[in-house]
Amino acid sequence: MKIKKILIVDNDPVFLKLMSTFLEKRRYEVRAAYDGITALAVLKDFDPDLIFSDWIMQNIGGEKLCKMLRNSQEYDETYIVVISSTIRENKINVKKLGINACIAKGPFKETSKCIEGLLNDFERGQKVIEQPVGIENLYKRQLTQELLTIIKNKDVALDNIKEGILEITDKNRVVYTNKFATEMLCVPEYSLLSANIYDVLGKVVEEVRDSKIYRVNNKYISVNFYSINKSNKTSIVVIHDITEQKKYEEGLKESEERYRDLFENSTDLIQCFSADGSFIYVNNSWKETLGYSDEEIDDLNVFHLIKPDCIDECMKKFTRIMSGEQIDHIETIFIGKDGREILLEGNVNCKFEGGLPVSTRGIFRDITKRKELEEKLHNLSITDELTGILNRRGFIAMAEKQLNIAERHKKKLYFLYADLDSLKKINDVHGHKAGDEAIQASADVLSKTFRKSDIIGRLGGDEFSVLQVETPQRQDIQHTLDRLQKNIDDYNAKHSKNDCILSLSVGTAEYDPDCPLSLDELMSRADRLMYEAKKKKNEPSRYEELSVV
Repeated sequence: MKIKKILIVDNDPVFLKLMSTFLEKRRYEVRAAYDGITALAVLKDFDPDLIFSDWIMQNIGGEKLCKMLRNSQEYDETYIVVISSTIRENKINVKKLGINACIAKGPFKETSKCIEGLLNDFERGQKVIEQPVGIENLYKRQLTQELLTIIKNKDVALDNIKEGILEITDKNRVVYTNKFATEMLCVPEYSLLSANIYDVLGKVVEEVRDSKIYRVNNKYISVNFYSINKSNKTSIVVIHDITEQKKYEEGLKESEERYRDLFENSTDLIQCFSADGSFIYVNNSWKETLGYSDEEIDDLNVFHLIKPDCIDECMKKFTRIMSGEQIDHIETIFIGKDGREILLEGNVNCKFEGGLPVSTRGIFRDITKRKELEEKLHNLSITDELTGILNRRGFIAMAEKQLNIAERHKKKLYFLYADLDSLKKINDVHGHKAGDEAIQASADVLSKTFRKSDIIGRLGGDEFSVLQVETPQRQDIQHTLDRLQKNIDDYNAKHSKNDCILSLSVGTAEYDPDCPLSLDELMSRADRLMYEAKKKKNEPSRYEELSVV
């Protein structure tokens, strides 16, 4: 290969001058560069056949420069020769580095002879000279060895830290990069060296979060610049992988937004108030349910909203919660802006700071409609569908409660057992519709006869029962029976055109708290007396005088 153009890269200006003069006298076209950055700039306009490069230089040393050139197909056939004064201390593997030869930089007279011999070898077609040329002209120097070891250890250390390190010139050109920086920027070393750092970022950055945070290859990095050498105006760029931190921050933000969205769109009523009862936060459902605006809430106190009847109980629970006690279930009643009573159930917990209670958070459900429905269902479960009075289940439940009250307060009660006469005959002769009407009429007559405080129920079929809770004197029971008979007579007179005559047989029993009986015993006694009365009847709708137990 005929060599015509030569590039010399060396940070020693004297050596550069000597080399340039030596080669130009031999009619070579020569260009000179004082570091790797300058060399790469020269190569944009100059295509050399041979490159001589020093080994240790600022702004991209010889090793990095050689690797960059060999990684570029443009310089596959270019001869690359390293000239270094540290060859004896720093063994250079020509084959591994991909260069053609290595020359020891000693006294220029001796070095120039080595260069001339090497040029002749290349001209004759020799491609690679693996052994260093002219090494006999150098002496091994302990200090140089130590410095090279320090540099090597520094490079190893920087390549193994989990931070990207770049060194840039005052022109923002990259002159050093460690392994982690190339991985983070997804740019190979040979492309990164000598490039403008901002051009690199402009190509690889997918998103700019702020002046120092970028997204590169689906990772987040922070880029910080530090000026370290004012004399040559170089700077260090430190790249941190903050992907996990950003994921955590974004996860936290998403979580906050999710919970905020959950709170704001929850059908539950969520409230937070301070230790003095003033509101800190309420969600949309709370405002919609109670009817207050944000401005009105600022002037509200939670204790002004609680129904007066519930204040004492709420204050007791509030005190327990503020002392750190956990109360899992709370039921109370709030008063809405329109005056409605709103039944709420839920839980409240307390937030402490420095051991002191600062606020509480409550999550409640509006159970007003549920309570209304429960009451309706309960009423249905204890109400006789045909007559509208209590059924057997409802009557027994309420009667048991009254007996317990009567026993505690030493109060007498009277139990009445009534049976609709001839129901089977009415059903057989006039049909079940007439029978149902007779049952309904019996219930109406009983309801009209007794007070609202008395308990009236249909035990089943044609049987009815009444527990009189407001009967102070024994003789009053007979007055009640007379009133019942009058109401039956009035009904029959009003419905005289009907073929059915309404008639009831009745038996009564007294409850004496000094000699208490169970409800079953009362019912049994009254039932027996009712059947005795039924046997003694001679006329429809007439009562015999009944014995009272």
